[in-house]
Amino acid sequence: MQSYTPNQDAIMEFLGENLQEGFYYLPDVAPESDVNPMEEFIGNPWAQVYYHNAYSADMTTNMARGFAANFLAVLLLAWVLSKMDMPSF
Repeated sequence: MQSYTPNQDAIMEFLGENLQEGFYYLPDVAPESDVNPMEEFIGNPWAQVYYHNAYSADMTTNMARGFAANFLAVLLLAWVLSKMDMPSF
């Protein structure tokens, strides 16, 4: 569930100072550690953080990709229909 927090400005400032862009699952163990995180973290608080340096609402690439996929699907359908003996609906 997504919720609002009045501390969002302080949280975002802290994250910006301490994280690089990416996905984080907290808490976690260091890669070189041999600790089993499942046993150590059961019953404790945890978080998933998706951190991005800048917000972008640009949908141009997604729209172009969707158009290209739909166009190719229509071409494939037209080709399949043209190979039928009696192409009709």
